[in-house]
Amino acid sequence: MKINNWNIKKINSTNSTNKTIKKMNPLTVLYTLDQKKGYGKNESTWISKKGDLCFSIKFSKINNLDLLIPLSLIYSIKDFGYSGLVKWPNDIIIDNRKCMGILFEKEYIKNTCINEIVGIGINIIEKKSIINYSYSLQRLKNKEWLFLKSFLNYLDKLSFLSREELINEI
Repeated sequence: MKINNWNIKKINSTNSTNKTIKKMNPLTVLYTLDQKKGYGKNESTWISKKGDLCFSIKFSKINNLDLLIPLSLIYSIKDFGYSGLVKWPNDIIIDNRKCMGILFEKEYIKNTCINEIVGIGINIIEKKSIINYSYSLQRLKNKEWLFLKSFLNYLDKLSFLSREELINEI
């Protein structure tokens, strides 16, 4: 499937979308609703349940990903009736609870960055054991494709803005 210039691939299950996408070409988005061993910054555990949206994007050269990704996520959830904030450097928060985590990784050859991979985990299924810390975006259930389309459209649109313009948007 394609959205704009992005190749979208869905897989039934994976240990980690970030690890799986490393074997794929740039401009690929890999997503699943069943990620078994997701991880965050410093290999911390990302807890996801079957039904949570987990996806990774592989980029070759692109500037300002640290701003583009969170801003595109904020705009996308707004399309579904949510109002979130960015908790720097890598979380999206609603009502002081985490609803999304963002993981930025780079691939190197001989000390030169050749690709960037961004992994995003979205809480859709309520997690009763961590309900005080986790916010579930239940309106996204069965609308994952629409969310990805919204997100990628914002990403493409915002990528033409300067760093200063992106900071002003945030």
